[in-house]
Amino acid sequence: MIISIILPPRHSIKKASFIEAFLFLNSLANQKQGEFIMKKIILLLLITFSFSQQEFMHQDITVSINRNTQSIDINDYITLVSGYYKVEPIFFTLNQTTINDWSLQFSAIVDSVRSEFGVQYQCENGNMDCWTQLYDDSTINNQNSIITCGWPDDSWLNDTIEFDLVLRVSGIFDTSQLNINDDSNIVHGYSLEKPYPNPFNPTTTISFSIPSYEFVSIKVYDLNGRLVSTLLEENLNPGRHNLTWNGKDYSSGQYFVKMKSENYSKTEAVTLVK
Repeated sequence: MIISIILPPRHSIKKASFIEAFLFLNSLANQKQGEFIMKKIILLLLITFSFSQQEFMHQDITVSINRNTQSIDINDYITLVSGYYKVEPIFFTLNQTTINDWSLQFSAIVDSVRSEFGVQYQCENGNMDCWTQLYDDSTINNQNSIITCGWPDDSWLNDTIEFDLVLRVSGIFDTSQLNINDDSNIVHGYSLEKPYPNPFNPTTTISFSIPSYEFVSIKVYDLNGRLVSTLLEENLNPGRHNLTWNGKDYSSGQYFVKMKSENYSKTEAVTLVK
């Protein structure tokens, strides 16, 4: 299983705001179970208190999911410290599936409160029109950092589902463990650097490195996981390479640049501003 970590620029948010609290509570408006709502409110208060005196950040991690994946331990990807963390799915790319209509839930339990997020994939019109959806978020802490993958009992046992899921983890991090300013994204000679400039209009440069002669693909996806541009699909010599993506034909918004080779996979977020 290929695992990669995204370290986006640090956010300057200092405290959880009442606006964020309002949006969180508003997302519960359609919930019918009062007890569930109250537990979510309690978690919100705990998260807000956890953030109140410290700077919090966003970090994105990429996890490769397949039928053998039973759980995700966020502590395997990021060093969590005290406090509570919000985990939300922001993007995924489908690598392979033998099922054209499926939904998969991921859940976490903190202080006896269960929270969930999900991934949905569906094809219509004879599999010609396919779309994806990501929804909700979960709450974890450093003692309870496991997110369980809720596969159906045995109904998909002989089917194939493989995708790369990007999760955004928001909370307090030990900045001494992040190595934000060094070359920690280089893994055995592989690297995908942060596109520059970012945000950009209309072009940004994508730099990457490989240690040997091999096939490399670099593609750009939108927030819904739809492929919008294939920048590279070919065999390359070892070394550092540069690409330019011109976004003049695309609308403003966030996009994801994904590099993939036989032994390496990484995704970087970019924002097009017009």
